[in-house]
Amino acid sequence: MIKKRMLLLGTALSAVLALGLTACAPAANDDAAGGDSKTIRVGFGVGLYEQMFRDGILPILEDEGYDVKITSFSQNLQLNPAMKEGSLDLTIFQNTSYMDSVGAELGSDMSRLNFIPSAPQGLYSDKFKSLDDVKDGATVTVPQDPATLHRAMALLESIGWVKTNPDADVATFSLNDVTENKYNLEWKSLDLAQALTSLADVDFAVINGNYITTSDRLISSALAVEKTMDEQTQLITSVLTKDLDTDWAKDVASAYDSQEFREYVEGDDTYVGWVMPPNWK
Repeated sequence: MIKKRMLLLGTALSAVLALGLTACAPAANDDAAGGDSKTIRVGFGVGLYEQMFRDGILPILEDEGYDVKITSFSQNLQLNPAMKEGSLDLTIFQNTSYMDSVGAELGSDMSRLNFIPSAPQGLYSDKFKSLDDVKDGATVTVPQDPATLHRAMALLESIGWVKTNPDADVATFSLNDVTENKYNLEWKSLDLAQALTSLADVDFAVINGNYITTSDRLISSALAVEKTMDEQTQLITSVLTKDLDTDWAKDVASAYDSQEFREYVEGDDTYVGWVMPPNWK
């Protein structure tokens, strides 16, 4: 599984470099945020994190004099290679565990800047209305990448469907780390973006909340949902480690930690059911 994922990452990186990112991101230039420039190039994957940024963070940064260039990517695999290549200064789509594992594969030194409100994973079904409906041999869609799969299995463990190896490494977690499978569940490992469309073909699917919130579904429709996230699974803003102490990075972190942003999130029904940053408690 890891070899396959590394191959996919390598393919994505090659494609990004070959295209010069012309289709999805601005080319590196003298206005880059490196150092203490007032230009910040931000990349987003699939989900509502871009909307959250545009509505709640962008006005704060613009008031402070920043020129923010926003780029959306159709595949999350493109973002970290783009930041390593130098076309992005900041990414908003991943958690710390995923960042660390992908960073090791890419040879990219990235760091967490701060935590952000996160759409939780949930267990969904188009065929059943209750967890009690699960039957022996039921099919369940789960994520392919190790960090997200680990979250999925933690969710299934919380409802008593599986047990996992407590000593398993999150960065290399696989289905082999499932030590007990109460209902002999049959796993369907898919890319995150395919989980929602798989619902017609499986009994249950573990789906990341950002895909739910951009569909016509509600997080509250889940049969089970993540209630908390730890430091490895909470969503983050991420930068190259060399940029951690720049003024622009500190200003981004301050914007996400501001009372103005918190009031925006807590006052918008879009984010009901989301897991809030640990420092908001």
